[in-house]
Amino acid sequence: MNAGVVKEFLESMAVGEPLLYEGLAVFPLTAERESALEHLILEEALDAEGFQITEASESGSVPELLAVNGTDSAVLLVDGEELVGAKQNRILNVSVLVGAGTTVRIPVSCVEEGRWEYKSHDFKAGMYAPAFLRAKTSHEAGRTRNARADQSRVWNDVACFLRNNKIMSFTGAMNDLYESRGADFEAYEKALPLPDEARGFVAVIDGRIAGCDVFARPDALRRKWPRLVRALAAEAQESRDRAARPGAERVSAFLKDAASAAAEPIQTPGLGQVLHLKGQRVIGNALVHEDALVHVSLFEHE
Repeated sequence: MNAGVVKEFLESMAVGEPLLYEGLAVFPLTAERESALEHLILEEALDAEGFQITEASESGSVPELLAVNGTDSAVLLVDGEELVGAKQNRILNVSVLVGAGTTVRIPVSCVEEGRWEYKSHDFKAGMYAPAFLRAKTSHEAGRTRNARADQSRVWNDVACFLRNNKIMSFTGAMNDLYESRGADFEAYEKALPLPDEARGFVAVIDGRIAGCDVFARPDALRRKWPRLVRALAAEAQESRDRAARPGAERVSAFLKDAASAAAEPIQTPGLGQVLHLKGQRVIGNALVHEDALVHVSLFEHE
């Protein structure tokens, strides 16, 4: 049933005209299909009282954190979303919907290899992992079926990402790239404004589809876009073929492949069900709750 929800939603997507800037092409996605599920996103929840993310214990545990939701609404945490603070910065391995009034252990990976000491009690929202790192984590979560990622691989990917961008970080923190190059990435945000009605996007770098995110709420995408586009910009600045521009037909074929992809459940905390999607040239994860798609992330896969 949940796989059918994902298929119907993706098939309803309309591909808009691409937005182009410095090696990055973004195709907005719209859909008439509505989602009735009410929920908050991380940014809204952190602004409200009663929601926090902390270490799983005083001593901490690298692959998991504690999400405490004392609000009256479910809260969506998105895969690849960075959490900055506590003993070390982390990213979400999969999307998680934390129920109102519940506490759950969320699966994460460290993106700051050289720090293991408190700099704050809880976490705040950081940026997003680059699409290539999210794609590998998605693949591993699907393979293990328990939302775990290869931590050594993540650290290596972050180190390469920093090195390729000529960023020195004393703690190997992915976030130092975004802190150092903020002005460059702000230019991408200004040049690539998504239309208000967009529910998602497909990003293209070097003529390849780098990634795709779709949200149930258009306003959720608008709120997250400044952080998402910075992660895409960091990859686009390494682009080697800035003239390559796949047309909307290829993007539509990518979405069609995703809609018909095999779907297998992943063991995750929180509300709903996460499905790992694997098609001919696409992998990703979709979070579905109460017959409604909450979030889906997709990546091109050879």
